[in-house]
Amino acid sequence: MRRTIPLNFDWRFVPDFREEYIQPSFNDATFETIDLPHSIKEMPLNNFNEEDYQFVACYRKAIHLEEKLAGHRYLLVFEGVGHVATVYLNGAALMTHYGGYTPFQVDITDSVQEGANTLVVAVDSRSTNNIPPFGGTIDYLTFGGIYREVSLVVVPDQYIENVFIQPFDVLTQPKAKVHVTLSQAGNFTVYITFTDPNGKVIQSTHHPMTGLKDTFVVSFDRVELWDIDHPHLYEVTVQLKAGEIAHDRVTVRTGFRDIRFTKNGFYLNGRKVKIKGINRHQMYPYVGYAMPKSVQKRDAEIIRRELGFNLVRTSHYPQSKHFLNACDELGLLVFEEIPGWQYVGDATWQAVLKENLKEMIIRDRNHPCIILWGVRVNESGDMETLYRETNAIAKTLDPSRPTGGVRCFKGSQLLEDVYTYNDFSLTTGDVILQKVEDVIGDSEAPYLVTEYLGHTFPTKRFDREARQLEHALRHALVFNEYLGCDRIAGGIAWSMNDYNTHEDFGSGDKVCYHGILDMFRLPKLAAYTYKAENTQEPFIRISTNFDIGEYDGSFIEDIYVFTNCDYIEILRNGHSIGYYYPDRETFPHMEHPPIKVSDLFGNLLVELEGFDEETAEKIKAFTRQLARIGGLDKITEKERAYFNDPQMDERAWDLYGKYVANWGQKRVNYTIKGYIDGKMAAEITIGRIERYALKVTPDQSTLRIEDTYDATRIVVEEIGDKDNVVQWGFDPLHITTSEHLEVIGPSLISLVSGKVAFWVKTTGKIGTGTVTIYSPKYGNHEVKIKVVRG
Repeated sequence: MRRTIPLNFDWRFVPDFREEYIQPSFNDATFETIDLPHSIKEMPLNNFNEEDYQFVACYRKAIHLEEKLAGHRYLLVFEGVGHVATVYLNGAALMTHYGGYTPFQVDITDSVQEGANTLVVAVDSRSTNNIPPFGGTIDYLTFGGIYREVSLVVVPDQYIENVFIQPFDVLTQPKAKVHVTLSQAGNFTVYITFTDPNGKVIQSTHHPMTGLKDTFVVSFDRVELWDIDHPHLYEVTVQLKAGEIAHDRVTVRTGFRDIRFTKNGFYLNGRKVKIKGINRHQMYPYVGYAMPKSVQKRDAEIIRRELGFNLVRTSHYPQSKHFLNACDELGLLVFEEIPGWQYVGDATWQAVLKENLKEMIIRDRNHPCIILWGVRVNESGDMETLYRETNAIAKTLDPSRPTGGVRCFKGSQLLEDVYTYNDFSLTTGDVILQKVEDVIGDSEAPYLVTEYLGHTFPTKRFDREARQLEHALRHALVFNEYLGCDRIAGGIAWSMNDYNTHEDFGSGDKVCYHGILDMFRLPKLAAYTYKAENTQEPFIRISTNFDIGEYDGSFIEDIYVFTNCDYIEILRNGHSIGYYYPDRETFPHMEHPPIKVSDLFGNLLVELEGFDEETAEKIKAFTRQLARIGGLDKITEKERAYFNDPQMDERAWDLYGKYVANWGQKRVNYTIKGYIDGKMAAEITIGRIERYALKVTPDQSTLRIEDTYDATRIVVEEIGDKDNVVQWGFDPLHITTSEHLEVIGPSLISLVSGKVAFWVKTTGKIGTGTVTIYSPKYGNHEVKIKVVRG
């Protein structure tokens, strides 16, 4: 029977490569000892030379084989190596794999021996390689290294190469085609078992199999459907026997669901579902792509549970199997695409692209979360011959899913099933999204917007409030637009997180600030546009901290509240200003639009100052206009006409300072209460800060060393009263750990706009680890993290 041996610990690494390193006799004692996943070079967060990680490096691993079993094959499986990997065993070159985003397998049976073995991998991460995505200019960095896991799989000579479960007729009489491919033909019986999450067998069958490939149809009385709200998964075990002798067994997960893209939208299990998606780059600060399972899965949790999206696009390459497994478990739809960005190379380059496509589909076609294969290089031009081939590959390997190919120009030749289009129209506000017919003419093809915003309005988490608000409102405008158009299946925002980039892009510091989260997965204001629309737990997020020094002329013109509550009430020092409701005029298609608040006087002029309502409204209009032009010393005939009374002008302006601008007055508290079905469901208070503190929150309190090391993010915030983040905290922090844990990246960091995060990983020691964050302002803060094995 098959046995899988993880090979992720105790590798030797050196950042160069020489022929002598290949030989088993070479002494690598001076090499660094590392664990996988591993980045070929840790990089600064920003402001670095991108060529620093582009070189050929050497990884060596000692493998001890107690016994070499006769009649068995020994297969090395690499989940991802960036970007060209040449594999040697005991001095013999066995294989070179091209492409950094897909898995590959090396048969080492003829080279492996009982006892000591030396595995060597030469890893070339240079962008000069003639493979996708290289050759042109790309707007993201590619990093390098053995950044995903490696394992040794021991199987009989006659083994199961792969299994593909293809459910069909799931809405009527559920069935599944079970496609089985063997390494060698023989006189076998295949036993197939479907098991539900509780371990109950819902169907089992067996069939003779004599060829290399066969397909078996399994029928069911009923099944639970996989859906975005109820992601029901089944385990399928395929066992290969010759008589009573068991040869091999493979277990995969699948889900029963029906997907259809039509002219009128996307349908899941017969129900129309508007796709509300986000693009994801798999990169992290300092280590690029190299993060273990739990961190990969955490991204899926953020996308689905914290932001509420129902789809993620793996831009612009296949991503971690752990991330996709989490998408299956969370009900997060996936649009997965081949590597590349705009550029398509020569025949050699294209051959690698097609091979990467095959590797992607064979690895991932059992995932029910995947609803669309991206078979075209992102934003590349029309290339009929190539893209007919890629579509044919996808349809041959997986006839159950539609294809898409992302382009950024109108009237493109459609060879795929869905016209997938990057629409960056919203730059000035005149056009939000292109009309579908203006992009694809009279075609009735399904239509999906696959990117919007991003580079058209890059925004940093530490930008001033006005820019962050504009960023959030632009996202809301596009979101509202595609929600209201039945002809558009949905939209996929650019992008989940900021990411490292080449010098030709970004903000000059090697970062594209295109995300609704920063690189540490900390939210910008725009994130709450989607959280309000997509999540159930009541919350309130306001666009300002009411710091008048943040605004020109100390004029806070409009504030916005992002919430999933029905309406809000605002109180100033306990006095109700009034009730405010979602802006359904601007955002008619959103369930929970932003709430616009243009009047911070509210009822206070009547209730506390004794004005009648007509005069109160006149004061509001007068002071708003006066604040817009810069104050009483800039008054014109237009403003004087409000009262025709200089004393009233001064009185009104004083009231503006007292109740709105608060210039020179003691800072006040604003309380925002959110109501659902008439009952208060959420509340926040922003204003005076009388105490300051440091808040430290780990994503996980227990880390598990399994096939590889584990890691978790720790968020540090400077907070004031009511747990509000201190907006302009930039204090330094020094991180130290006990022997159980190690900081990923620098140990000396600083708060950025009141907040920062970092990751720690396990070192192999079991027990309770301690992370100490020292602040010159707040002293030491400790976090205890339990480290267990398995």
